[in-house]
Amino acid sequence: MFFNNAEILIKKSNRDLNIFKLSDKIIYEDIKANTNEIYKKELMDGDYSFVDINIDIDENDNVYGILNDKKGKLLSISIEDDVYMDTILKYDCKNFFIKFPYIKKFSKEDHIFYYLVKKENPNISDLIHIYKDKNFSMKNIVDYIPYNIMSNFEVIWDKNIPILFYFKHVDEVEELFVSVFNIKKNKWSEPFKITDSKKSKIYLSVIKDIRGYYNIVFSEENDGKYYCKYIKGELVYNKFEVLESTLIKTELMCLFPHLINHRNELYIQWGEYNNLYTCKSVDLGATWGKTKLNNPEADKFLKRYIYKSNNIEERDYIVNSIFTDKEDIDMLDYKITDSL
Repeated sequence: MFFNNAEILIKKSNRDLNIFKLSDKIIYEDIKANTNEIYKKELMDGDYSFVDINIDIDENDNVYGILNDKKGKLLSISIEDDVYMDTILKYDCKNFFIKFPYIKKFSKEDHIFYYLVKKENPNISDLIHIYKDKNFSMKNIVDYIPYNIMSNFEVIWDKNIPILFYFKHVDEVEELFVSVFNIKKNKWSEPFKITDSKKSKIYLSVIKDIRGYYNIVFSEENDGKYYCKYIKGELVYNKFEVLESTLIKTELMCLFPHLINHRNELYIQWGEYNNLYTCKSVDLGATWGKTKLNNPEADKFLKRYIYKSNNIEERDYIVNSIFTDKEDIDMLDYKITDSL
């Protein structure tokens, strides 16, 4: 099980698949659902992972994204009859590096986020936001972020308003913060600290459930082990009110936890070495059942996908990543329930 080598999987409304394979190069695959035809193209040569690229799909099945080429450019990606890449911005790659580029496109505006790190001071990053419309462009520093181990940030949307969740090193450990963008003032709110556990944290995942509550999971150190921590809450005047908080313990380290919401059911999944664990709540996080071990077939390995779907059969699911032992063309028949 190679969770660090996550791939990106996009499923269109007609069940066509776009897969971005990330390792010593970036390979794009387009798989047609009605013919099983596969088109492959190498997009970039070199060592790339999910910290270098972000892909999304809009409600009209337009697939787009952003890529850090590591040579001084952030590139836009658009999928039409082929894959097209254009320069969004240039940066000084001799003195800086960029991690976790993210893009969201709306009809009249774009939002871009990324960590910018100065190489001579690699334990502090700027969390950057660029807001663009047809007549206007503004760059903001959301926060200055000291860190021990860099983790991803999460962007949750309230219509076209971005809400940022991220870890920040405070008194030698990571704590969780949130900040909200004021689109009228083009300004970010004062970051609000959600946690104060004084324990190390890594691997952040956030979704907004069907009732509008924010559901958060991450790995948190307790007594020398990293367990899965769950938090449910709501934003009230840019301050986060914690409604539920649960620590889910198993024997091994919790890797890459994520959430899946289906109606009133909420699932937490995470990896621990060669095993996949699932914990289910039938009341949207108020209580949790026993942890279940999901074993793949003996001759297969589980893979982690960053997952976006427009398939009507999955419209009742809120999810941002999945684990499955299926690959390539076999993913045409994949259903989220296969992973639960």
